[in-house]
Amino acid sequence: MSYAHLFENFENILEPKECELKGSVPEYLKGTMVRNGPGMFEIGDSKYNHWFDGLAYMQSYNFENGKMFYSARFLESETYKTNMSKNRIVMGSFGTAEFPDPCKTIFQRFFSYFFPNKETEKHDNANVFFAPIGDQLFACTETPHMLRVDPETLETKEKFDFSKLVALHTCTAHHCFDEEGNIYNVGARFGPDSSHVFTVTKNPQPNSEQPWENTTKIGEVRCSDVFNPTYMHSFGMSKNHMIMFESPVRFNLKKFLMKKILSISYRDCIYWDATKNVNVFILSKTTGQKLELKITVDPFFTFHHANTFEKDGFLVVDYCRIEESGNFEALLIENMKTGAFKNNPRFLPFFSRLVIPLEIPKSAEIGSNILKDLAWANGCSAILKEDGSIHLKEKRLCETSMEFPRYSEKVNSKEYKYCYGSSVLGERQSEDLVGVIKVNVETCESLIWRRENQNQLCGEPIFVADPNGKLEDDGCLIVPVMTIDPSEHPYVVILNAKNLEELGRFVIPEQRIPLGFHALYMSRGGL
Repeated sequence: MSYAHLFENFENILEPKECELKGSVPEYLKGTMVRNGPGMFEIGDSKYNHWFDGLAYMQSYNFENGKMFYSARFLESETYKTNMSKNRIVMGSFGTAEFPDPCKTIFQRFFSYFFPNKETEKHDNANVFFAPIGDQLFACTETPHMLRVDPETLETKEKFDFSKLVALHTCTAHHCFDEEGNIYNVGARFGPDSSHVFTVTKNPQPNSEQPWENTTKIGEVRCSDVFNPTYMHSFGMSKNHMIMFESPVRFNLKKFLMKKILSISYRDCIYWDATKNVNVFILSKTTGQKLELKITVDPFFTFHHANTFEKDGFLVVDYCRIEESGNFEALLIENMKTGAFKNNPRFLPFFSRLVIPLEIPKSAEIGSNILKDLAWANGCSAILKEDGSIHLKEKRLCETSMEFPRYSEKVNSKEYKYCYGSSVLGERQSEDLVGVIKVNVETCESLIWRRENQNQLCGEPIFVADPNGKLEDDGCLIVPVMTIDPSEHPYVVILNAKNLEELGRFVIPEQRIPLGFHALYMSRGGL
C-alpha cells in the first residue's frame, strides 16, 4: 500500500468549492474549520526529507446552512517566498538541510557560519497549528515566528517574532488557554544556561494592532543537561500549574552549531538517549516557581498532551505515549510513502495517564505508593525513592492506539470524562480499520468509528459543542478523511460525539487533501 499520493505537491484552491452532502448535519454547525500542515514537498530538483518539513498549506472548511465549502492556499512565509524564488530549498527545516550553494566550497560555508545570512535563518514555515488571539488568527510552528492569517480568505498577513518579547529560541506550536482567553506557552533558550521558558500572553482588546504585546515570562526551568536539552512538542496545563516532560529525545547543541558547515538538518542533531528517564517539571502559573520535587517516569515521548487537571491535591496529566521515538526517522517521507511509519509497534501512541503528587505526605514510607489510597487513581503509582524523589508509573486509558487527542473546551483544565482521537499513526494487527476513537477516561471504555477501507486515513477529530447541550459530549465531531486511492474522493465525516454514529459527510471535489496536522474550529461571528 503506497501513501505517495499524499506527498505530491498541492495547489492553491482560492475559489471555495461546494461539497456534496450525503446525510444531514446539525443546524448549529455554522462556522469554519481551518486546518494546517505540509503541502509542498518538492521545489525544483530539491525534495524535503521529512513529514514536518513541507511548506505550510492551509485549508478552510466553511459550514453554512447545511453546506460545506472547501478552499486551500499556501502560507506565503519568507521560507515559501525565498525557496520559490530560488526554485530550490535554500532555507532548511526540521529534517531537511538547506541545499548548499554549488558555488560555495566547504571553507566558504565555514565562513558563512560566522556571518550568517539572516534571510535564510528565519524558519517561519508555520505549518503546524493556528493560535487564536483576541479576534486575530496566527499560523504557528515550533519557532518564535508566527504569521497572521485572514480566517476567511487564508491570505497571509504580517509576521510576528515572539522572541522579541521573551528571550527564547523555540516555542511549542500548541498553546494552552485559560477561561479568560490568556495564552500560555513553553519555549527553550539554548546556550550555557539552556532553560525552558514559560510564558503568558494576556488576552488583548478587540482590534488590537499588537495582540502579542502583553507577553511576559512566568518563569523558567534549567535543563538537566544544558548542552543536550530535550525536544518537546506540547505541554500540559491545569488551573494553577504548567507541566512539561523532559524526555529522552535530546538535542545535541554542539553538533547543531556545526550544522551549517556540515550541511545537516535539525533532525540530524536529535537523538534518543535510552539511559534517560523522563523528568517531570511543574511550574506555578502565578508565582513562576518550580515545584521542588524530583519526579521521574520510565523513558517515553509524547507529541500531544490531552487534558490536565487538579484533584484532591494531585495533578492528573493525560497524553499520548510513544514507547520510543528515536529521532523521528519513522516520519521520514520515504517511510511515509511506503506506510512503514505505521509498522513500528514502539512508535504506536497510546492514550495514557499520570497522577502526580504535589507534595510528599509525612506518613509516606520509602518504597511506598503515595497513590495507594486513591481509588480513582487505580492503575497509576507514585513510588517514593530513597533519595526523596518520586517515580511515576502511568495507566493506559485505551488499548487502541490513538493520536491527536481532543476534548470539549468546556472542560479544559477541569476534571473531564471524554477524549477523542485518531488512528492516523497506525494500528495493531488485532485492530481493523480503526478511524476515530472515543475514550471514557473514568471507565477506560471506548467507542470506535471505522474507516470504510485500508486506503483511508482519518485526520484529527475536532469537537464542536451543541450550544444547547447540557452534557460534556453533546455535540459533533468534524473528521477529515484522506484517501490514497486516486479513484476515491476525500471527504469530511460529521459524527455524533455521543455514539460516533455518522450523521453525514461532505464529499470534497478534489482527488486528495493533505494528511495534515492540526485544525481549529471557529464559530460564526469570530474566533
